[in-house]
Amino acid sequence: MKKGWIGYALLGAAFYLVFLLAAVPAAWFAWGLARATQGVVSLSAPVGSIWSGSGALVVHRAPEPPRQLGRVSWGVNPLWLVTGRLGLGAALEVAGGGEARGRVRLGVGSIVVRDLSASFAAQILPSLYSPAALLDPKGRVDVRAEELLLDRANVSGRAEINWQGAATSLSSVQPLGDYRLIFEGQGASAAVRLETLSGELDLNGAGQWQVQTGQLNFNGTAAARSRAEELGTLLRLMGPDQGGGRHAFSIQKVLLPGQ
Repeated sequence: MKKGWIGYALLGAAFYLVFLLAAVPAAWFAWGLARATQGVVSLSAPVGSIWSGSGALVVHRAPEPPRQLGRVSWGVNPLWLVTGRLGLGAALEVAGGGEARGRVRLGVGSIVVRDLSASFAAQILPSLYSPAALLDPKGRVDVRAEELLLDRANVSGRAEINWQGAATSLSSVQPLGDYRLIFEGQGASAAVRLETLSGELDLNGAGQWQVQTGQLNFNGTAAARSRAEELGTLLRLMGPDQGGGRHAFSIQKVLLPGQ
């Protein structure tokens, strides 16, 4: 009889533990997100639980005021916790129109993104990368990636970013064209390639991003396919003329996740 009562007690404790876990509020998810991104990304007014909820996604980049990206909803697969990893699906309704969705698996020092699909107005880019505000970008951005894996030393997988109807307030030629940026993991580094799909301004380039240091080294060229006089000011801003109307530009910058 005594062993029976012990069994019932353990079963009751197990059910109570499951109840407590199921009732963990979404605020815990918000805390984890802020900690993982070192305060760069936060979740405002979260509702639901840590397993299934939603909230307003906000980006903080001092000294600029916080910018709301949109409303995100998520669902966590608790079975992944058995493996010591956190697996979740997320969808974002982007402010100003657009959406993004995908699946994320977090491990100790690693992140895997699968089935990433996003489409949004280019005006949101300064919220993701502050220097983009200088361009005042316009157009439409689409992002696709079947699988990307990133840990402390390696990156694998491929992502494509298409900027359609690209335009900037720095040029009277609008749009400038359609462009594609390809990111392809190669172990300790990733190859980055820029190509022109169509348009008045021809942009091409290639570079490497180092995982451990976050160093991006990129070199490219820009030239007018037509309307050269109207594009002259923008081309001169991009870099020196290398002859034949082709201007060279380079980017050397440290880009680390969470920055």
